[in-house]
Amino acid sequence: QHHYDIRINNSVSRGMSSHFSNLANGNWDQVSSSYIFELSANDYVQMYSVSNTGWHGNDWQLFCGQLLS
Repeated sequence: QHHYDIRINNSVSRGMSSHFSNLANGNWDQVSSSYIFELSANDYVQMYSVSNTGWHGNDWQLFCGQLLS
């Protein structure tokens, strides 16, 4: 089982954690999530791997944000 959090200022709240399991057939796991946060100036957002999952780098994963006004 894998577990990651989306954290604001290094804090996690309800609905900001995701869990997923390995596929038994050896194929690649896929997971995605979307969030909308109301942030203040100087707030920061981070993805945190709680379960020590070996995430792929390069073009295999993406974490991005968009300022909405």
